[in-house]
Amino acid sequence: MNALPITGELFATNQVSPDTERCYRYQLRSFSRWMETERDVTDLDSVTTVDLLAYKQSLAHLSPTTQKRYMATIRSFFKWARESGL
Repeated sequence: MNALPITGELFATNQVSPDTERCYRYQLRSFSRWMETERDVTDLDSVTTVDLLAYKQSLAHLSPTTQKRYMATIRSFFKWARESGL
């Protein structure tokens, strides 16, 4: 059982620029808050494909490019978490 990322500290690394790290942190915090408030999910293991699709839909007010960036960050985070054994 692992909590959803709040600060993105686990995912953000020294391998990216400070601006990119700041964006990762912001996007992961936004996702985590949305999951908690809208889906009552606070655990990585509880996130479903349906949750991710609903989150993507919640980004509809943003530009398509921004939506893609958010979803790429989330996808990368979950890939990293899986590879890290989280």
